[in-house]
Amino acid sequence: MVGHHDIIPLVISTTFLDPEKNGQVAGHLLQEPQSGLHLSGGLGRHWPQARGVFTNGKGLVAWINQADHLRLAYQREDAAVWQALESTLRVEQGLNNYLKAPGRLILSKARGYQFSFTDAVGYVTFCPANVGSAVQASARLLLPRLAMEEAKLKAMCRQLGLYPSRRRELSDTGERKPVWEVTVAKHMEMSPEDIAAALAYGCRKLVDEEWEMGWSCENLVKS
Repeated sequence: MVGHHDIIPLVISTTFLDPEKNGQVAGHLLQEPQSGLHLSGGLGRHWPQARGVFTNGKGLVAWINQADHLRLAYQREDAAVWQALESTLRVEQGLNNYLKAPGRLILSKARGYQFSFTDAVGYVTFCPANVGSAVQASARLLLPRLAMEEAKLKAMCRQLGLYPSRRRELSDTGERKPVWEVTVAKHMEMSPEDIAAALAYGCRKLVDEEWEMGWSCENLVKS
Protein backbone atom coordinates (compact mmCIF):
# COMPACT_ATOMS: atom_id res chain seq x y z
CA MET A 1 0.00 0.00 0.00
CA VAL A 2 2.83 2.36 0.84
CA GLY A 3 6.56 2.22 0.40
CA HIS A 4 9.21 1.36 2.96
CA HIS A 5 9.95 3.96 5.63
CA ASP A 6 7.17 6.29 4.49
CA ILE A 7 5.92 9.15 6.65
CA ILE A 8 2.42 9.99 5.44
CA PRO A 9 1.01 13.38 6.48
CA LEU A 10 -2.67 14.19 6.16
CA VAL A 11 -3.64 15.80 2.88
CA ILE A 12 -4.42 19.29 4.21
CA SER A 13 -1.75 19.37 6.90
CA THR A 14 0.99 21.96 6.44
CA THR A 15 3.46 19.75 8.31
CA PHE A 16 4.80 18.73 4.89
CA LEU A 17 4.90 20.96 1.83
CA ASP A 18 3.86 18.36 -0.74
CA PRO A 19 1.46 15.84 0.85
CA GLU A 20 -0.69 15.11 -2.23
CA LYS A 21 0.97 11.82 -3.11
CA ASN A 22 0.16 10.03 0.14
CA GLY A 23 -2.63 12.16 1.54
CA GLN A 24 -5.45 9.81 0.61
CA VAL A 25 -3.63 6.85 2.17
CA ALA A 26 -3.12 8.75 5.40
CA GLY A 27 -6.77 9.76 5.40
CA HIS A 28 -7.76 6.08 5.50
CA LEU A 29 -5.31 5.24 8.27
CA LEU A 30 -5.87 8.33 10.41
CA GLN A 31 -9.39 9.73 10.28
CA GLU A 32 -10.68 12.92 11.84
CA PRO A 33 -12.55 12.20 15.11
CA GLN A 34 -16.33 12.65 14.89
CA SER A 35 -17.80 11.50 18.19
CA GLY A 36 -18.70 14.02 20.86
CA LEU A 37 -16.70 12.05 23.42
CA HIS A 38 -13.49 12.29 21.40
CA LEU A 39 -14.05 15.91 20.42
CA SER A 40 -14.73 16.95 24.01
CA GLY A 41 -11.44 15.29 24.96
CA GLY A 42 -9.55 17.49 22.52
CA LEU A 43 -8.79 14.92 19.82
CA GLY A 44 -9.95 17.22 17.03
CA ARG A 45 -8.05 20.29 18.17
CA HIS A 46 -6.07 21.90 15.31
CA TRP A 47 -6.89 18.95 13.04
CA PRO A 48 -5.00 17.83 10.97
CA GLN A 49 -1.86 19.72 11.97
CA ALA A 50 1.04 17.57 13.20
CA ARG A 51 -0.84 14.32 12.49
CA GLY A 52 0.53 11.54 10.34
CA VAL A 53 1.30 7.85 9.92
CA PHE A 54 4.69 6.15 9.60
CA THR A 55 5.17 2.67 8.16
CA ASN A 56 8.28 0.63 7.46
CA GLY A 57 6.43 -1.56 4.94
CA LYS A 58 7.11 -4.67 7.05
CA GLY A 59 4.20 -4.68 9.46
CA LEU A 60 5.06 -1.73 11.69
CA VAL A 61 2.75 1.29 11.75
CA ALA A 62 3.10 4.35 13.97
CA TRP A 63 0.21 6.81 14.38
CA ILE A 64 1.38 10.29 15.36
CA ASN A 65 -0.99 12.44 17.45
CA GLN A 66 -4.08 10.32 16.84
CA ALA A 67 -5.34 10.03 20.43
CA ASP A 68 -2.03 9.60 22.19
CA HIS A 69 1.12 11.33 20.99
CA LEU A 70 2.33 7.98 19.65
CA ARG A 71 0.63 4.68 18.93
CA LEU A 72 2.66 1.73 17.64
CA ALA A 73 1.16 -1.33 15.96
CA TYR A 74 2.84 -4.42 14.57
CA GLN A 75 0.89 -6.84 12.41
CA ARG A 76 1.94 -10.27 11.23
CA GLU A 77 0.26 -12.72 8.86
CA ASP A 78 1.10 -15.71 11.05
CA ALA A 79 0.58 -16.83 14.64
CA ALA A 80 3.90 -15.47 15.96
CA VAL A 81 2.45 -13.45 18.84
CA TRP A 82 5.73 -13.23 20.76
CA GLN A 83 7.68 -12.01 17.73
CA ALA A 84 5.08 -9.29 17.17
CA LEU A 85 5.39 -8.18 20.80
CA GLU A 86 9.20 -8.25 20.74
CA SER A 87 9.32 -6.20 17.53
CA THR A 88 6.95 -3.58 18.97
CA LEU A 89 8.77 -3.31 22.28
CA ARG A 90 12.13 -3.02 20.51
CA VAL A 91 10.89 -0.01 18.55
CA GLU A 92 9.35 1.51 21.70
CA GLN A 93 12.61 1.08 23.63
CA GLY A 94 14.63 2.65 20.84
CA LEU A 95 12.34 5.67 20.72
CA ASN A 96 12.37 5.96 24.51
CA ASN A 97 16.17 5.93 24.61
CA TYR A 98 16.34 8.56 21.90
CA LEU A 99 13.89 10.86 23.69
CA LYS A 100 15.73 10.55 27.00
CA ALA A 101 19.03 11.70 25.49
CA PRO A 102 19.48 15.42 26.34
CA GLY A 103 19.53 17.91 23.48
CA ARG A 104 18.23 15.48 20.86
CA LEU A 105 15.10 17.43 19.97
CA ILE A 106 14.32 21.05 19.21
CA LEU A 107 13.34 22.87 22.41
CA SER A 108 14.25 19.76 24.39
CA LYS A 109 15.11 20.04 28.05
CA ALA A 110 18.60 19.32 29.27
CA ARG A 111 17.45 15.99 30.72
CA GLY A 112 15.45 14.96 27.65
CA TYR A 113 11.94 13.48 27.55
CA GLN A 114 10.24 10.21 28.31
CA PHE A 115 6.81 8.66 27.87
CA SER A 116 4.29 9.62 30.54
CA PHE A 117 4.69 7.03 33.30
CA THR A 118 3.97 6.82 37.02
CA ASP A 119 4.83 4.11 39.52
CA ALA A 120 1.21 4.07 40.71
CA VAL A 121 -0.56 3.28 37.43
CA GLY A 122 2.14 2.71 34.79
CA TYR A 123 1.88 4.42 31.41
CA VAL A 124 -0.70 7.20 31.26
CA THR A 125 -2.77 7.18 28.05
CA PHE A 126 -5.68 9.13 26.57
CA CYS A 127 -8.04 6.18 26.96
CA PRO A 128 -8.32 4.96 30.58
CA ALA A 129 -8.69 1.37 29.34
CA ASN A 130 -5.08 1.42 28.14
CA VAL A 131 -3.52 2.79 31.33
CA GLY A 132 -0.87 0.47 32.73
CA SER A 133 1.26 -1.38 30.22
CA ALA A 134 -0.43 0.55 27.36
CA VAL A 135 -0.36 -2.66 25.29
CA GLN A 136 -3.27 -4.13 23.34
CA ALA A 137 -3.12 -7.54 21.70
CA SER A 138 -5.56 -9.03 19.22
CA ALA A 139 -5.72 -11.76 16.59
CA ARG A 140 -8.03 -12.65 13.73
CA LEU A 141 -9.19 -16.23 13.55
CA LEU A 142 -11.04 -18.16 10.86
CA LEU A 143 -13.58 -20.16 12.89
CA PRO A 144 -16.29 -21.54 10.58
CA ARG A 145 -17.55 -24.20 13.02
CA LEU A 146 -17.52 -22.08 16.15
CA ALA A 147 -19.07 -19.20 14.21
CA MET A 148 -22.16 -21.36 13.73
CA GLU A 149 -22.43 -21.61 17.53
CA GLU A 150 -21.92 -17.97 18.42
CA ALA A 151 -23.10 -18.35 22.02
CA LYS A 152 -20.52 -21.08 22.61
CA LEU A 153 -17.78 -18.99 21.00
CA LYS A 154 -18.56 -15.96 23.16
CA ALA A 155 -18.77 -18.08 26.31
CA MET A 156 -15.33 -19.57 25.59
CA CYS A 157 -13.90 -16.10 25.01
CA ARG A 158 -15.26 -14.89 28.35
CA GLN A 159 -13.64 -17.82 30.13
CA LEU A 160 -10.35 -17.14 28.32
CA GLY A 161 -10.37 -13.42 29.06
CA LEU A 162 -10.94 -12.36 25.45
CA TYR A 163 -13.33 -9.92 23.78
CA PRO A 164 -14.69 -11.38 20.49
CA SER A 165 -15.97 -9.32 17.56
CA ARG A 166 -17.11 -10.43 14.10
CA ARG A 167 -15.04 -9.02 11.22
CA ARG A 168 -16.60 -7.82 8.00
CA GLU A 169 -14.35 -9.68 5.57
CA LEU A 170 -15.71 -10.98 2.28
CA SER A 171 -14.59 -13.90 0.16
CA ASP A 172 -13.92 -13.71 -3.57
CA THR A 173 -17.55 -14.67 -4.16
CA GLY A 174 -18.82 -11.86 -1.94
CA GLU A 175 -19.79 -14.08 0.99
CA ARG A 176 -18.93 -13.02 4.51
CA LYS A 177 -16.05 -15.01 5.98
CA PRO A 178 -16.38 -16.52 9.48
CA VAL A 179 -13.49 -14.36 10.74
CA TRP A 180 -13.51 -13.22 14.35
CA GLU A 181 -11.15 -10.82 16.04
CA VAL A 182 -10.32 -11.57 19.66
CA THR A 183 -8.72 -8.99 21.95
CA VAL A 184 -7.27 -9.57 25.40
CA ALA A 185 -9.58 -8.17 28.08
CA LYS A 186 -6.57 -6.81 29.92
CA HIS A 187 -6.42 -4.95 33.20
CA MET A 188 -3.95 -2.44 34.57
CA GLU A 189 -1.80 -4.95 36.45
CA MET A 190 -1.00 -7.06 33.37
CA SER A 191 2.48 -6.79 31.85
CA PRO A 192 3.02 -6.88 28.06
CA GLU A 193 4.24 -10.45 28.45
CA ASP A 194 1.10 -11.41 30.40
CA ILE A 195 -1.09 -9.92 27.66
CA ALA A 196 0.78 -11.74 24.87
CA ALA A 197 0.59 -15.00 26.82
CA ALA A 198 -3.15 -14.57 27.34
CA LEU A 199 -3.66 -14.00 23.61
CA ALA A 200 -1.52 -16.96 22.57
CA TYR A 201 -3.20 -19.30 25.08
CA GLY A 202 -6.72 -18.14 24.21
CA CYS A 203 -6.18 -18.50 20.46
CA ARG A 204 -4.71 -21.97 20.93
CA LYS A 205 -7.78 -23.06 22.89
CA LEU A 206 -10.17 -21.65 20.28
CA VAL A 207 -8.26 -23.29 17.43
CA ASP A 208 -8.17 -26.61 19.31
CA GLU A 209 -11.94 -26.44 19.80
CA GLU A 210 -12.42 -25.64 16.10
CA TRP A 211 -10.38 -28.71 15.16
CA GLU A 212 -12.34 -30.90 17.53
CA MET A 213 -15.52 -29.71 15.85
CA GLY A 214 -14.23 -31.01 12.51
CA TRP A 215 -12.39 -28.11 10.86
CA SER A 216 -8.96 -28.96 9.46
CA CYS A 217 -7.72 -25.86 7.69
CA GLU A 218 -5.22 -23.20 8.72
CA ASN A 219 -7.12 -21.19 11.30
CA LEU A 220 -5.04 -18.28 12.46
CA VAL A 221 -5.15 -15.42 9.96
CA LYS A 222 -3.51 -12.35 11.52
CA SER A 223 -2.00 -11.42 14.83
